[in-house]
Amino acid sequence: ELARRHFDFRVRAGSFTRLLPNLDISVNNGRVVPRPTFLMERPTFLNSPHNKSRFNPLEFPKITTSYSSVVISPAHSMVSEMMIISGRVASRYAYEHGPGTGSHGDLTANDAGVITGERGVPMLFRSQSMPNLDALSGVAQGLPLGVEGLSATEAQSARAVWDAVLAQARRSDGIVDSKLFDEVRHMLNPSILSSTPGPHTIMGLHDKYGYTRITSPIRRMDDLVGHWQLKAQLLADHTGSKDRRPWYWNHYDIERLAPTVFRRAQQIEKASRMDTEFWILTLMRRMESEARRGKLQVPPEGFYDANSPLYFDTPWAYYNMASPGPLTWTAMVDNRDESRPFISLVIAGLGVRAMLTPRPLDPVLLPFAGTKVRVQIIGLDPANSMLMVKLAPQEYQPVETPKFWGSTSAANMMFSGFHLGRTPPEDAQQAAA
Repeated sequence: ELARRHFDFRVRAGSFTRLLPNLDISVNNGRVVPRPTFLMERPTFLNSPHNKSRFNPLEFPKITTSYSSVVISPAHSMVSEMMIISGRVASRYAYEHGPGTGSHGDLTANDAGVITGERGVPMLFRSQSMPNLDALSGVAQGLPLGVEGLSATEAQSARAVWDAVLAQARRSDGIVDSKLFDEVRHMLNPSILSSTPGPHTIMGLHDKYGYTRITSPIRRMDDLVGHWQLKAQLLADHTGSKDRRPWYWNHYDIERLAPTVFRRAQQIEKASRMDTEFWILTLMRRMESEARRGKLQVPPEGFYDANSPLYFDTPWAYYNMASPGPLTWTAMVDNRDESRPFISLVIAGLGVRAMLTPRPLDPVLLPFAGTKVRVQIIGLDPANSMLMVKLAPQEYQPVETPKFWGSTSAANMMFSGFHLGRTPPEDAQQAAA
């Protein structure tokens, strides 16, 4: 009940989120899969069944993916909300203890709710300033809007679009789809780490106490710093210590520490994302290589049945064993950005981003975020996290997909320099001919 009440409070205050699928990937999994013999010549002893070395550089590791659709269970929601509540409790405790509080006097916040002076326990606070509405004028003139119920005039107002998305989020338990999120993503300011508490827009937290993460000290540095700081203050409060500043870091130290911790967290997140993308793209390259030779294992019967709930959302690509060639992948439009020479996609079931070329010249023809399309790979480079695709033939496209791929409306702009890594023999022979 507490978690639900707190969640409703945040949604009323403007919190919203976009559901994304969960993907887990494991490499090797205790076994090694031999490389196909056509890729390279190697000594015969490496093919021996008695060679059990899992560190053999001439063998492929096994790649296993686990994909789950987005379903938020009550237990998951409760745990997630209690973690947010814990962060708010820690922030308030830090605000109400230490110098400038209690017997040491009191320092107040200014009119904007920002703490002035060195008050409370020094902490690393996460904040996200209010959306940038003054500098924006909504969507481009004449571009279709993904938010329903707005007049032509309101569609040109960033404030009206933002309020409409928040209204929809309140009606849908704080959830917005990709189409709605894409209308306001450019208004959101980045989340930052700071020594000063502040509002967090997308979480719906706007009080003077701020918000700090405190529940994962094993895997996040800012959580660990918070644990150390609060422990030092608790020991001082309950042992009769007269030290008014018992912490490991004072306010000046935290101010200097914040950008370093934030930058390191970004680097770790990027490295983790690139690691996952590398192995997923490597898996896709293997599947493409086998499919173009007619050797890819066919999925179970009924996998492509239009009446199946997995028909459009399966992570497995469409493959016709009777006619070997490129796989046909299901993807969803990630955003509608008319400034890019490509359309940004996310491969369904795998979560990796792809660049679709060519794209319509007329921005009015750009598909909304969340639109499902079928694509085929034209360039793939796992080392550089690059995946380029083209639209699959029209007969493979889902019924609801708008026909924006006509040659009369597509920009004749293609990228080059990206490859599948290993050209299949039949393609090499055709190229030589």
